[in-house]
Amino acid sequence: FTITRIPEIVSRLVHQPEFWYQYVLYYLVVAATALSLFFVVIFLVFIFANLLAFPFNDLLAEKTLNLNSVTLPGAGDQKRLKAWAAKSMRNTSAMIKKTLILLVVGGAMMVATLIPGLGLLGALVGVFLMAYDRVDYAFDHFQWTFKQRREFVRAHFPEMMGFAWALGLTTAIPVINMVVMPGSVVAGASLVAKYAKKEQKT
Repeated sequence: FTITRIPEIVSRLVHQPEFWYQYVLYYLVVAATALSLFFVVIFLVFIFANLLAFPFNDLLAEKTLNLNSVTLPGAGDQKRLKAWAAKSMRNTSAMIKKTLILLVVGGAMMVATLIPGLGLLGALVGVFLMAYDRVDYAFDHFQWTFKQRREFVRAHFPEMMGFAWALGLTTAIPVINMVVMPGSVVAGASLVAKYAKKEQKT
């Protein structure tokens, strides 16, 4: 998609170069257009894949929290359609903010990976965002605001980093990463359940 659209878009931005010095601007526009289209397509695929996987991952997180004997808000009304709709509406704001962070920060880090010396930093931040996305399914069931989710991550930052590194290493292995992704939702929910139970007891 990116390759087929580059000539069409670039031709509307700049004319074909006639002199040698015009090639510099032309190829800079080509590179910027290619990267922009590539990132847009990647983000759209990422969002579409998350939408498809959301019901399955949401159910995994809920079952994991129940197995860990965590008390969830409105647990007795979970099967009622009205209660489910209300819970979804309460989580909308946090989901929008999370998506914006994933798009903006994730996009910046993807660009950073192309710059020598910043590639490692970009990869680490990208893996951490992926880990946050995994635990966020559990946050939804607690009906936490975005601020509460952020405070949980800040309070348990070392544990989140350990989870992110383990997730990053395992998802880097071809084929195994397809199996790891659903398991990472269970692991993330277990991590949240462990510390949420301690806070509920206190």
